[in-house]
Amino acid sequence: MKCSAVCRYGTLLLVSFLIRMPVAAQVSQVGGLVSHLDKELKPLKPRLVAVVDFRPPYGASTIQAHYLAWLLTNALEADGKKKFAVADHKSFDADLARL
Repeated sequence: MKCSAVCRYGTLLLVSFLIRMPVAAQVSQVGGLVSHLDKELKPLKPRLVAVVDFRPPYGASTIQAHYLAWLLTNALEADGKKKFAVADHKSFDADLARL
């Protein structure tokens, strides 16, 4: 019985390690995207920036599109170099749904 629990714990630990590796690469790519967006937005001098869910043309929003927009919003908020406010993604989605 103990061996079974140890095997399950070891498998869970291994799987979590393997899943985490691609995420680290994606986080650095999001950081690069945030840096690029900051450079593009700087000349426009916006006061507030909101990130909408990414959608295919003529398509509905997907969970992945919502997650990417939320991730980008959080990355923009965390960026210390920005000169603009970033709208909360959840509130922005709720406002869009009401419209």
